[in-house]
Amino acid sequence: MTEIRVHTKGNHPHASIYGVDVVHYGGNTHHTVTVKNEDYERITSGKVDMKIFVKESFEFLLKHEPAEAIMQHFDLLDIKRHFPDFERIMTSQYARK
Repeated sequence: MTEIRVHTKGNHPHASIYGVDVVHYGGNTHHTVTVKNEDYERITSGKVDMKIFVKESFEFLLKHEPAEAIMQHFDLLDIKRHFPDFERIMTSQYARK
């Protein structure tokens, strides 16, 4: 079973930085993710806490690649470069909440 742990590393006027630990049978990986406020609002409409958004974004990633393949440091919307449907799927998911 995989566990995703998200903790706040820093908040800035236009973005937040999170540490994400992915704990799974094969080992642990550690990531630092920046989330711009405008991206968070556009995708979630503020319907979920930003930490939940980060966790659910990692759940999306883990459906598409192993934890070891996820970049160690990235902006959350970098996911779109590798998985173009990311924003559409996440926006649709939050529209139903």
